[in-house]
Amino acid sequence: MRNPNHRWRFALPVLPAQLAWCFACTDVAARAHVLATDREPQPGPSSTIVFQDDFERYDGTCLSMDARGAWNTSSGTCTSDPNEVISAPDNTGYAGDANGVGGRSARFVWPVSSAEQFYPLEAPLSGFGGRGQAEYFSFWYKAPNFVYRAAFPRVGKKMFILFVGDGSDGRVTINPSAFSIQPSNGAKVDAEYDRWPTGITSEDAFLAHLTDGRWHRYTIMRLPETRDRAGDGALRMWVDGYLVIDRQNFGTYAARTGSILLAGTFNGGSSKVQTEYYDNIVVWR
Repeated sequence: MRNPNHRWRFALPVLPAQLAWCFACTDVAARAHVLATDREPQPGPSSTIVFQDDFERYDGTCLSMDARGAWNTSSGTCTSDPNEVISAPDNTGYAGDANGVGGRSARFVWPVSSAEQFYPLEAPLSGFGGRGQAEYFSFWYKAPNFVYRAAFPRVGKKMFILFVGDGSDGRVTINPSAFSIQPSNGAKVDAEYDRWPTGITSEDAFLAHLTDGRWHRYTIMRLPETRDRAGDGALRMWVDGYLVIDRQNFGTYAARTGSILLAGTFNGGSSKVQTEYYDNIVVWR
């Protein structure tokens, strides 16, 4: 939920110096609170749900199954069949597949290819404030025996993308074991996760864990900067409750996240026919 201090601060153009300082301190304290714990965040009573989808219902109009926004598809078409294609390589991706966490899910079946494959399922977002207001994204993911490495070893397979602002600045790309972002105040970051879950000591071990046929929970926190190049943003991500990306005092850009993308791109193409699933997507502030 939007911090009321933000609204009051900007609603009153003229404030006594001491009062303005107190509001600034409150803003700093709120941002510090967001980063005060390494525990995986979850939506609570004071949270505002920006988007969610459990893929249990589908009305054939490309609307989210929970009617919070619409999905944009690679084909731009949808049908009234709850098991029909909404975004897929070779018509093999479904909303309403019966392999979900608690029912149905979305799935993508990747055919063999030596060329780039691009089959996105994109949801535009509204309700974020940008400029210092924390954004949260959570989803469940399953990819039994999936092989991510092809012509582009670590970063070839995109799994989840945050499009910031108009999509040209600050985009966050999450790969199965890596991430990339162009900070507002530095060189592009293109690296494997900062750390692995407890008991996992290498990228190969993590990928084996991720493709074991079980559902895995991803939660991302993006803290926009108070202004571009301020260097006071943050990007954090948890997998199954373990903090694996932790970038603080980071140039995330001040703009809000405008949309999210599932599956995305397979640079170099898939080396075999294989399937991945998404479920229970929740976006909140």
